[in-house]
Amino acid sequence: MAALSEDQLGRSRKIAALILQRLSSVGQVQLAEALGSSEASISRWKTDQIEQCAKALAVLGLKVVPADARCYRADAIEAIFTLARMHFQSADSESLVWEDPV
Repeated sequence: MAALSEDQLGRSRKIAALILQRLSSVGQVQLAEALGSSEASISRWKTDQIEQCAKALAVLGLKVVPADARCYRADAIEAIFTLARMHFQSADSESLVWEDPV
């Protein structure tokens, strides 16, 4: 099996860091209770398996994002930025004023 690429390793580190950050904010006890597991099991999972899980997600091309995050296609965002740049390049200082002149 081929080793992970540098890009995959970088993404896996970010994934693992986000998982550990959220685990820290929620707490091992609360996660264990929610999963019907012991705190010791969560502790072992944290030290033994998060890194491997993060690598698997990176290889599969998946991301871990907060539940309230919104993901948009890169080509859609680029189209919006292109339109905004076109508008601002053609705009003069007077057309950017939103207030009524006094």
